[in-house]
Amino acid sequence: MTPLLDLQGVSKSFPVRKTGLFGRHRNEVKALVQITLDVYKGETVSIVGESGCGKSTLARTAGMLLAPDSGTVKLNGRNVYGLRAREKLALRRQMHLVFQDPYSSLNPRLSVGEIVGEPLIIHKVGDARSRIEKVKKVLAEVGLQPHHLNKYPHQFSGGQRQRIALARALILRPDLIIADEPLSALDVSVQGQIINLLADLKKAHHLTYIIISHDLSVVSHVSDRVIVMYQGRIVESATAESLFQNPCHPYTQLLLAAAPRLREAPRRRVRDHAYETAGIVPDQTGCQFAPRCQKTQEICGLAPPRLESAPNASEDHQVACHFPEVI
Repeated sequence: MTPLLDLQGVSKSFPVRKTGLFGRHRNEVKALVQITLDVYKGETVSIVGESGCGKSTLARTAGMLLAPDSGTVKLNGRNVYGLRAREKLALRRQMHLVFQDPYSSLNPRLSVGEIVGEPLIIHKVGDARSRIEKVKKVLAEVGLQPHHLNKYPHQFSGGQRQRIALARALILRPDLIIADEPLSALDVSVQGQIINLLADLKKAHHLTYIIISHDLSVVSHVSDRVIVMYQGRIVESATAESLFQNPCHPYTQLLLAAAPRLREAPRRRVRDHAYETAGIVPDQTGCQFAPRCQKTQEICGLAPPRLESAPNASEDHQVACHFPEVI
């Protein structure tokens, strides 16, 4: 099968001003390092990792908001950063992002009808009457009523605002939705409603999801495949079942150990090592996780591990570790 979204060797760095005379000396933070990722139609791929690991940068790069320094991003076989502005605009109809904070991502000066219908205007879809009908239809799909059309974002709860953001994402019937922490700003009870809504929408419209999340219990519930990132690199990739049952990378084991509900689950118990979890280690030649790992050996500081098939795990379970461990 041809992947819906194909990232090959994607890297992205950001300059950081160093403390010094007149601030002339500069350094850079490597947000993404040689990321290769395929997402196939109908999949739900979740990306997890601690804050600062590059999850959101990856989402914005894949979502055509942030051009990579190197590598290619292809959507339906087309290199999105090699297109002209008009071609890129047409391709944007096939992909939409849903952001973490539904309030800050919605224009407070526009009504719900204007917010949800704006993509139709940008892409010149239909006339004014047909646009209103499309907006009403998509609002009904996310659980909102026609009388909400003339209200403004501040008049809604957090869960309702996220539904508005989802309606805007769906209005052009995209193939791919990238959701960056779509549940973190919501109450637990509302999170369950949004999870069920995402599942219903996926089934109804044959959607493909990329979900960025810190909540491993949600990830285990909704994902077909899970990508674990650490300091801009993919360190483990597997089906949700394989990853949660047999985490092979020490960092993945650390993440699971930090999640109480997963820690006590049968067949998901991980070894409770005394990992050093504070701070960010500087960029180095070998494995980035080596300074925090209890299994570090000489080779770990010399050569970065490649993402390869994990021993004694499922065929599509890959891990970037010199000494992977199957629990």
